[in-house]
This record gives sequence, structure tokens and C-alpha cells, in this order.
Amino acid sequence: MPTIHRQQGWKVQIFANDHAPPHVHLVSAGHKLVVEIASGAVLRGTDASVRALEEGRSWVRANCSLLLEEWKRIVERDDE
Repeated sequence: MPTIHRQQGWKVQIFANDHAPPHVHLVSAGHKLVVEIASGAVLRGTDASVRALEEGRSWVRANCSLLLEEWKRIVERDDE
């Protein structure tokens, strides 16, 4: 599971062979979210995790293009 970005106690990961829609895993101590790359919508997680990882969600929204490229490189590499 490559870590795409790490900052102030949280990280953004993309898992190889993961499922659609393209998404990232935001992880910090005690909190996890699954966030859709294109929309920034939380697909899985708790309200407490959303609050704790809001900075990470902002980073995902601001770096959507980079993350979609990484998704294609990591997840869709076997589809070619």
C-alpha cells in the first residue's frame, strides 16, 4: 500500500488492486477514512474521523489530478 503523501500525523494511501470508484485511504492515529478522489466525498468512516482528518480531505481535494494519476499507476496498471 503505497503512501502518496504524509503530513502532520496523517497519511494518504492507495492500495493496489483496490475497487472502484477511485479513492484514497486517509489514516491517522485512531482514525481512518475512505475518500473518493473526484468528489472528496467520504465513502467510509465516522464523524469523529471526518473531523480529525479534515486537513487531509482538503489536501485530497486540492490534489485530485495527482491522486487520479497515482490511482491509474497503482491500481489500473494490470488493465493495460
